[in-house]
Amino acid sequence: MNIHNSLEGSLDLTVHCKIIDDNFRLHILHPGDNYGFSFNEKVIADSFCSFGWNGEAHDFDIYKRNDLRKSNCDDCNWNIFKSRPCRIQQHGDPICLPYDR
Repeated sequence: MNIHNSLEGSLDLTVHCKIIDDNFRLHILHPGDNYGFSFNEKVIADSFCSFGWNGEAHDFDIYKRNDLRKSNCDDCNWNIFKSRPCRIQQHGDPICLPYDR
């Protein structure tokens, strides 16, 4: 799983992800920075990340086993924008989805 700070306005992005009982530490991504983590998708059902910038916060289910838009990739790459996260595909247009919360 790779997360890229694509926030407009050259803002820092705060990222905090959780997968079942694994609570990854908080990361600050400067404009254009990436954060990556891996997990065994055969074991993990779902994972989510919280994203924050300038006092705004959003949650997003970054991997959902039963949602092909969020799980149908070997190495999922997400660009995080203010309006929504977008999964970059090797072929075809990005898949952009609204924040969950």
